[in-house]
Amino acid sequence: MDRPNLGFVLFLGLLLIAPEIPAAQLSPSVNASVSLAAAGLVVWLMLAPRLPLRVVLAMPTVLGLIGFSIYVLLVSLASGRLVSIAYASQYAFYAVLAGTIIPAYLVHKMRQGRQTEVWRILAWVGAIYVGGIILSVWTGPIYPSRVESISKHYGHFVIPRAFGFSESVNAAGGIAALVAAFYLFLYRSSRRLSIVLPGLSVAALVLTLSRSAIGAFALAICVVAAILAFRAVCLRGRFGSLRLRLVPVALVLLGIVAGVVTYQQPIVAAAWERLVLDEGTVNQDVDIRLAHWKNGIARWTDQPLVQQVVGAGFRSAPVGRGGVLLTSHNVYIEMLNDLGIIGLLIFLGILMVALMRVTRLILLDSNNNLAKFSLVGLIILILHNHTQVFFYEITIAVFLILLLTCGELAEGAAHYRHHVRGADRVRGHQSA
Repeated sequence: MDRPNLGFVLFLGLLLIAPEIPAAQLSPSVNASVSLAAAGLVVWLMLAPRLPLRVVLAMPTVLGLIGFSIYVLLVSLASGRLVSIAYASQYAFYAVLAGTIIPAYLVHKMRQGRQTEVWRILAWVGAIYVGGIILSVWTGPIYPSRVESISKHYGHFVIPRAFGFSESVNAAGGIAALVAAFYLFLYRSSRRLSIVLPGLSVAALVLTLSRSAIGAFALAICVVAAILAFRAVCLRGRFGSLRLRLVPVALVLLGIVAGVVTYQQPIVAAAWERLVLDEGTVNQDVDIRLAHWKNGIARWTDQPLVQQVVGAGFRSAPVGRGGVLLTSHNVYIEMLNDLGIIGLLIFLGILMVALMRVTRLILLDSNNNLAKFSLVGLIILILHNHTQVFFYEITIAVFLILLLTCGELAEGAAHYRHHVRGADRVRGHQSA
């Protein structure tokens, strides 16, 4: 294993598997923590000082996210709130450093023709992460000091929730969904592992009982399938060009999920009781979610005009019991409060540009797996963040950088394949 790979392994391990350190010194009233992945980033940079760091200048979406993090820091500095400045500094640190190193590392490996090493590292660290989720169904949270309730009540049933290495089932579910998308669209291995690894990640996703993560993953898969079907029918005029490689994999995954649900028999009965027999429970959940959103919008409208436009500072939500920030449970409403109309539009603009570019690449080339992984991952995060502020979290911020980088590299790969095909046609005409 060379030095850049060693740095990547260390960074991923500290990001996904290592516990976070409580940071009570930040503010006595806020229950904050610091990820050890910051040290991993610094060590990674020291281990690989010759990475082509300037390649990020040719990646508009990644560069846009770095610029967005600078805006976050400036607004927070203007607010004068210590907590906002500390959170914004951490966010900007990861966005700038990870947003520079990750693209440089991937480009470096692709220039060497060794990108499979990157995917192999991601695959095995991801396997440890989803394995921890599955294991935690029986052992409980791996880091139990700051997690939420470890069980879910459905009527008369109490069902254990799978946290894994995370402090939230929804966070664990979102990462499991991204890992599943990586296995399905990007990682190539033996036939056995190509079934086992996606199966484990989908099983881990189901065991988190995170409805938003499960729904976002399912909808993202449907969107990509619809794009491929549209390309096959409307752009090619036949179904022959639509690759059905995912059909047997999907059937196997459904079998695994069915087995997991059958093993956890109370889930079936509880879901029936919740969704069919007890409509009031569902309505109550919806009402609570809408109340959070309405409170967030009311908080924004109560601010002065300058703060409505520019923002009140990163993590400006009020603090509740136990030092927990009382967010809007919707990242877009929360950004409206923290970063104003300008900040929200900048962030949404980055996401929309990335979505349009990778969708176009898939329509042009159905074999562009980098684009498919980027599209599925972006859709998962965009939908999942309607229920919480996961884009604010360091782990999700790093995954967003990875997805944007894959989208940028997917366009480069498409141009390269187009150039090779053109060269082949020219050589064919010359030989003729």
